[in-house]
Amino acid sequence: MIEAFYNLKKMPFQKDINTRDIFVCPSTEELSKRLEHMKQKRGIMLVTGAPGTGKTLHIRAFVENLNPNLFKTIYTPLSTVNIIDFYRQLAVLLGGESFFKKSQLFNSIQNSIRNYVLNNKKVPVIIFDEAHLLKIENFYELQIISNFNMDSTDPALFILVGQPHLRERLLIPSASTLQPEDIP
Repeated sequence: MIEAFYNLKKMPFQKDINTRDIFVCPSTEELSKRLEHMKQKRGIMLVTGAPGTGKTLHIRAFVENLNPNLFKTIYTPLSTVNIIDFYRQLAVLLGGESFFKKSQLFNSIQNSIRNYVLNNKKVPVIIFDEAHLLKIENFYELQIISNFNMDSTDPALFILVGQPHLRERLLIPSASTLQPEDIP
């Protein structure tokens, strides 16, 4: 009924929008450029925006344009997990083994990433959607997980996608990082 009234071919703002039909504006062009830059450089990238602004849609478009012979995409929207479940989830998604000990999970994750890069010649692109729901401790763990060769290389691309308050959460120092001179 709405389509006929407004002479639309289909309903706008549907979740199943084809990525070819994305509305292009300066901010979406900038996001595409930044994603392309990170595709080359790797590391950790933060994408934030209000609910319904198309963050995940743009990530989907980015992933659709990745060469599957060169990139391995891992996607999870499950962000409300504790540290061990965070490790276990990532290990399993990467095709590694699931263990009970954090140190074994850490090794499984790093070995899986190395395996993709060295043996399969693919760069893992690991996407955490709804990252604003991640526990702050998991951000610290992600920093540790992404430390390869004494923090001299970035073999994978980690993309954190979340709502705007994620940026503010990451900017606030935790109590464990505050120095006495930081406290008024």
